[in-house]
Amino acid sequence: MRTSVLLALTLLAFAPRARAEDDPWIGVEDAAKKRGAGATVLVIVGKTDGEEAKAARTALADKRVTKALAGATVTRIDPADEDAAKRFALAPEKGECAIALDGYGLAAGKHEKSLTVDSLLHLLKQAEEATAKKKKVEKGLDAAVARGEGALKKEDPKTACEQFAGVAEYAATVPCGAVTKAKKELEALTAKGLAALEEVRAALGKDELAKARKLLAAATATYPIAEVQTEGKKVRDELGAAEASHP
Repeated sequence: MRTSVLLALTLLAFAPRARAEDDPWIGVEDAAKKRGAGATVLVIVGKTDGEEAKAARTALADKRVTKALAGATVTRIDPADEDAAKRFALAPEKGECAIALDGYGLAAGKHEKSLTVDSLLHLLKQAEEATAKKKKVEKGLDAAVARGEGALKKEDPKTACEQFAGVAEYAATVPCGAVTKAKKELEALTAKGLAALEEVRAALGKDELAKARKLLAAATATYPIAEVQTEGKKVRDELGAAEASHP
């Protein structure tokens, strides 16, 4: 009996274990650089020797999965690892799971049970479909930015504000170059709108109420941006107070 126990322990000690260099995924740092670069990133959440990681190794070795993964990136992070999760814009997961990020770096699908070939293929399909849909949206956003830029050339800041604001609304769902450009243009237009409101205040300081009313109407109509409109309400109250105290 003692001999058999010793033999079992010896076999266990020398049993082959998964080595890091044999894993079908890359490190977190390298994978994070590929997030949002246009291709799918599959994040395996599980301990190196956990059930999820073992199931992932088996599923990822399947030829169908290998083919579906062409161009995609696979990585692994430990459960509850907040720093690693943040690199992929994810909340830390307490349990083991797999999450597929679309080409825009956002979660498109999640599987909470041990991965199988079918569940992995489904995850990849979800990410690919989400990416395809967002690419179509991005084309529309590019067109809207172009219209906004055209409006600026025609000295039509109102239309430009409307176009850029509409694009900026997609920042959380379709982060792309068009959104970045629209937000930058909106910042510049917001600054101009706030400067126009300061001219209203300057007119109020000189007791030029008629001029202040005209400038206020022009500023709020020309710059239909939330921050400008909010500040415009404050200026309108200031104008109302000045009119009430005017003899």
